[in-house]
Amino acid sequence: MYKKIKVYKQLSKGIILQVITLVLMYLTTPLLIKYFGMELYGVWISIFSALNWIYMFDLGVGNEIKNKLIETRVKDKGKYIEEIFDGYSFFLKMGILLFSLGLLLLYFFRDQNFIFEYFDLLVLVLILTVINFIISFYKILYASSHDLLTDKLAQLLHQIIFLSILILLIKLKYKSIKFLSIVNISILILIGIFFSIKYLKKLDLKKIKINFKSNVYSKKSFQFFLIQISMLIILSTDNIIIAKYSNFEEVSNYNIISKLYQPYIIVISYILSQYWSLFSEAYIQRDYIWINKTVIKLTKKSFILIPILFIYSILVPYIIKIWIGKDINISTMIRIMFSIYIYLTAFSGIYMSFLNSINEIRLQMYLYLFGAIINIPLSIYLLKKMGIEGVILGTNLSLVMLFLILPIQVKKIIKKKESKYV
Repeated sequence: MYKKIKVYKQLSKGIILQVITLVLMYLTTPLLIKYFGMELYGVWISIFSALNWIYMFDLGVGNEIKNKLIETRVKDKGKYIEEIFDGYSFFLKMGILLFSLGLLLLYFFRDQNFIFEYFDLLVLVLILTVINFIISFYKILYASSHDLLTDKLAQLLHQIIFLSILILLIKLKYKSIKFLSIVNISILILIGIFFSIKYLKKLDLKKIKINFKSNVYSKKSFQFFLIQISMLIILSTDNIIIAKYSNFEEVSNYNIISKLYQPYIIVISYILSQYWSLFSEAYIQRDYIWINKTVIKLTKKSFILIPILFIYSILVPYIIKIWIGKDINISTMIRIMFSIYIYLTAFSGIYMSFLNSINEIRLQMYLYLFGAIINIPLSIYLLKKMGIEGVILGTNLSLVMLFLILPIQVKKIIKKKESKYV
């Protein structure tokens, strides 16, 4: 009952914050198109799609640190501060490495048309993104303490400030992709610094000894890392593939469609993130009956998405007309493909949430690696055959093995533990 109360309290408040953030996000997109135009908006999307890869390059340590923080809070609170600053130390070193690698790649490919034209901007955004990567460790701290509201509040603050500045720039008729890019990431950095200080103030800072030789990396970290890289390839290469094999205007169109389905992913991810630490604690305490009941309940609730997505897909063209203010050619096929993608993500996510929380990720790693290997060539092939519908179809085919196999793995793990301890 206590676990249920904690989940419902977080969900009710978090969903309110998330809904407001989504409304502001939808107000921002047509304004960005108005500010940049469709082609330059496609450039904006391509730049941030590429640089968002940086946030996935914690080598999987972020997830392991979160699990360790949850465990030390339950078993040994004396190690809590040590684990936190081992994490900070690692993120700082990774930030330096990522900046060096990113700069090297930009210099190596500087003769490419896109990179040559926007080289100075890409370097500047790279610097700011790496700084934000290091500071964003605060999200792990709050998540490990069952506080996911702070992350949602941070997102809302970013959206409010960014939208306000964008409206001001439109009124002033000041058009600059460089200035707006700096503003976008700088807001995230300042918000991250604020919430980091707020959290660290609760700790006894006199006891802090930052160990730059700390080793938080392990075999599990590497497995998490491979999962993150595979997810990145499967989920974040669509815009890059379309930009290379089609044009930036198609990138803009695809991005608009994906944004319409994005709220489902955000809400699903938020709901399941509530269960990560709860699953972890329950597993440590051998509360396998609660785990089994919760997994079954979440699975049954996921079926509600099917009729919702069906109705929503019918309404998509009308929503775009109202939202963007003009017609965009949205085929029935791409709406079906995005609906399937949402359900695959929701259903598989239930089982991944449990498996990640107990560090049982080896099979998941192999399935993601398989998906990542086939994703890019498959998406390119299907794009050439079907248009942009083929890109999301390629993504779905890359994820289908997770959908089929992970439920079997979870069922076996729970059954084995119940027979041993219950």
